[in-house]
Amino acid sequence: MLYKLHANKASFKPIEFKQGLNLIVAERTADSDAKNSCNAVGKTTLIEIIDFCLV
Repeated sequence: MLYKLHANKASFKPIEFKQGLNLIVAERTADSDAKNSCNAVGKTTLIEIIDFCLV
């Protein structure tokens, strides 16, 4: 099981995984609209890192 993912760069937030299903979602505010999306927050990069570590 993957428990935690972290980096030695301060701008990367550590990610802790819990037992069961873990979802990767971006945080949205009440002011978010179609133009203010959750792009470029690292969801795909996180999946690629996990894939790299498990291969």
